[in-house]
Amino acid sequence: MLGTDTLINAWAGGLNAPQFSRLDVNNDSVEDLITFDRSTNGLNVYIAVRRGTGWVYRYVPHYPSLFPSLKDWVLLADYDGDGRKDIFTSTEGGIKVYRNATTGDLPAWEAASDLLNTRGFSGEINLYVSASDIPAIADVDGDGDLDVLTAGPTGHFIEFHQNMSQEKYGHRRTLEYRRATRCWGKFEIEESCAGYRLNTDCGDSQPAPGGKAAGGRVKHTGVTLLAADMDTNGTRDLLISTVACDKIALLTNGGTTGEALITHVNAVYPAGRPAELRAFSAAFYEDVDFDGKKDLLIAPNVTTNEGDRINFRESSWWYANSGTAANPVFSFRQPDFLQNTMIDLGENSVPALADVDGDGDMDLVAGHRAFPLMASCGLRCICLRTLAPVSRRCFG
Repeated sequence: MLGTDTLINAWAGGLNAPQFSRLDVNNDSVEDLITFDRSTNGLNVYIAVRRGTGWVYRYVPHYPSLFPSLKDWVLLADYDGDGRKDIFTSTEGGIKVYRNATTGDLPAWEAASDLLNTRGFSGEINLYVSASDIPAIADVDGDGDLDVLTAGPTGHFIEFHQNMSQEKYGHRRTLEYRRATRCWGKFEIEESCAGYRLNTDCGDSQPAPGGKAAGGRVKHTGVTLLAADMDTNGTRDLLISTVACDKIALLTNGGTTGEALITHVNAVYPAGRPAELRAFSAAFYEDVDFDGKKDLLIAPNVTTNEGDRINFRESSWWYANSGTAANPVFSFRQPDFLQNTMIDLGENSVPALADVDGDGDMDLVAGHRAFPLMASCGLRCICLRTLAPVSRRCFG
């Protein structure tokens, strides 16, 4: 208990830089929630369970052992059309894929590709994704198989790697890619925060010499992408964040599935309560309140709390979809999705047992690093009393 509220996931361990995907882990036809934390390379599983007339997510500690070793970023999507989501994750030089080989009530995985390749200008090469980035895994061209959008090596342009499975074989079961364009959407990511230059060809007709962008500039890569149709016109729009900016921007696609064209930039998104986590961020699109409409989740895409700017106790922002599944409208719900169901003290937590209140039983005292906005307060402590409702106290 925390006051009068039950912490259903008290011992889940907290979240710092979570990434979200849904997956039916226990084969009960209800999708559960997977979190992968970039700061720890740790995966957690939260099973959907009934609570009253609704559903909640409950942490189950033994499920992560049934997943392969993963790092940097993790996205789940069904590439082969068998109804079971597969794992796309980071590997040296690009993307590794695990096929969902589940046959019973426990998840099972088999390697589908140790390193995705793509056909570029000079033949077959690895489909490169920087370890600091998060690509978009989605059916971009509307043919039913999963394509990849990712920032090019300079970080200025978005490459479209088209899955040729449908075109060549009439099904979606293969992972055969070609780099269809180095300039998807015909826009350039500028150096300034939330700066985008529209209607550019990006020098798409030939490789950029020496790996440099137009004008010879080289930019440190750091781009997160989410591709989803946000305006019901049948094309994938782009939610994007860059390492130089702590905001999420919505880039509206006014083109077609065959020829994307970014026509409008909303550099401060979502409306009403823009996402500003004071860090390089990433967006995820999943239904987390069981109403059949995908919600927006935003979290920092970092490995450490550089500059002590991030409150890792409120680093999981949830925007509920108050619109429809086809035409989403995002309303800010809370900054600590899932975190409010667990004992999450931020970072650098150290527990100790002591009889603090002198009642003869051992209580749990946890010291932790101060929150960024409380840096002047120094060490903070939380006392969790045993055999009584859990209470929060700060000891000087």
